[in-house]
Amino acid sequence: MVGLVLMWPLAGRLVAQLERRFGAGEADEGQPRHLDRHVVGTPRLAIDAMDMELRRIAGMAHRMARHALSSEVQDQRLQRERGTLDQLSEAVIGYAGNVPGAGDAVVDAALPAVVRVAQYYRGMAERAEELGRAPLPPQIDDRHQALLGALHQAGHRVLLASEPLAGEPIDLEALAANAEAFETLYQQTKGDLLRAGGRGEIGPAALVRVLDRASFLRRILDQAVKAARHLETLEVGGGASPLAGAIEPAPE
Repeated sequence: MVGLVLMWPLAGRLVAQLERRFGAGEADEGQPRHLDRHVVGTPRLAIDAMDMELRRIAGMAHRMARHALSSEVQDQRLQRERGTLDQLSEAVIGYAGNVPGAGDAVVDAALPAVVRVAQYYRGMAERAEELGRAPLPPQIDDRHQALLGALHQAGHRVLLASEPLAGEPIDLEALAANAEAFETLYQQTKGDLLRAGGRGEIGPAALVRVLDRASFLRRILDQAVKAARHLETLEVGGGASPLAGAIEPAPE
């Protein structure tokens, strides 16, 4: 008890220090780590720098997607992380605008791809935030919860296949196969839920919620797949081929 009394005057200072430390960590994450202004005039080196920064952004976007998919309650984490990701994406896009093309075909093709990838990850983060605001309603029976659980697992497989890792190429064939499997399961699950709603097994409000949640997940994966496809083309001289089987957002 005496120790608690002695520590009490220091509690406010300790809390303030912790808040500054963790707040600084979030701020630091939103600062570019690879966009060296000294290489911006050397286009191919600048592309490599942007590739590394985009892979950082990819890690943030995928982390947000996994959190939104697994979380059962709303929180402010996704909103904060989206702000950080947007800040970093804008820095990459601005950096790309300062890189001279100089008639280099590889560079001229890579620069718009950089912007596309940054925008795809921004879209992925936006959809993840929407998914985080749409937790599953409690009025879902075990059978339909199992269907949605299977859809979530298929979504996790697409996320795993599409997430770029340092020093490792993305397996585009495996990604296409996982994306196609998810799309097939999505259409089956959506049809089953609509039929259940027509039979009165799921209430209207709950049906809208679960369909929205499935749609948000599908859009997250669409952005993740497209980002992965274009990110692979950024490696100078890599010559990656476009991905077949990417999830298309329409029709739903």
